[in-house]
Amino acid sequence: SFVPDGVNLNRLNYVRSGKSCWLIEMGVNELSNGTWLLDIDGTLDVYSVSKRPGNKMRIIGQDGEFECSTNDVIARGLVIIILKNAL
Repeated sequence: SFVPDGVNLNRLNYVRSGKSCWLIEMGVNELSNGTWLLDIDGTLDVYSVSKRPGNKMRIIGQDGEFECSTNDVIARGLVIIILKNAL
């Protein structure tokens, strides 16, 4: 009931890493500002994405941030809900 309208429930996946968990709508691949499951050089992780002019984007992850071309990453899904463990 807390999933926003318009989200395809058949494509919704639960992903957990450390103390963070995400509900991700898989298959959404048109990058925009927000939190995304990205494939970078064959490794999947969740990142905050901010689009920049000239087909560039700023990527922020747990280990730091960098700027790259939109062609350097593959969007695997859009994070719909972020869950954090309080312990």
